[in-house]
Amino acid sequence: MANYNRPPKNNGIINNIFNPQDYSVNVSSNDLLQQSLTTIQSSGSLQKSATYSSSHIYNYTNGLIYTLATNSTVMTTVSFINVPIYPQQSFVFKFILTPTPASSPYYLKPNTNFISINGTSYPLYGLSNISLPASYTILVQQITLINISTNFTPNFIALTSVLGH
Repeated sequence: MANYNRPPKNNGIINNIFNPQDYSVNVSSNDLLQQSLTTIQSSGSLQKSATYSSSHIYNYTNGLIYTLATNSTVMTTVSFINVPIYPQQSFVFKFILTPTPASSPYYLKPNTNFISINGTSYPLYGLSNISLPASYTILVQQITLINISTNFTPNFIALTSVLGH
């Protein structure tokens, strides 16, 4: 179960700047899967179908949730375009993947472990920590793009997680 503290207030007004240290979050992997599936269900109209191929391009202006069937095709590039460069903002792309055959670890993983954000290459962290159950028919992958810059010169970090269901 996730536990979220109240947002901090400054002079009686809710602070509108997100600071991770302002929140204490305890989330299990089952909670993450349930949250992912619930979010997907509640925003079904935002889902976009995509094709699994060697080169992937995801456009921020087309939405943040994608569905696609996956297979053994070797992936060379994953690119995100038109991502806003607002300082200290994050964007979470969600992918609902149906691997063929079932229980196959086919998710978004470029062979270089780098992705492109608005034409600049960044490492994708979290790929070495993925642990999947023995059998599953659906994978839910999140790729979070975080602009850690304090000005409008972007400096992104990219994190991923994959859950099997």
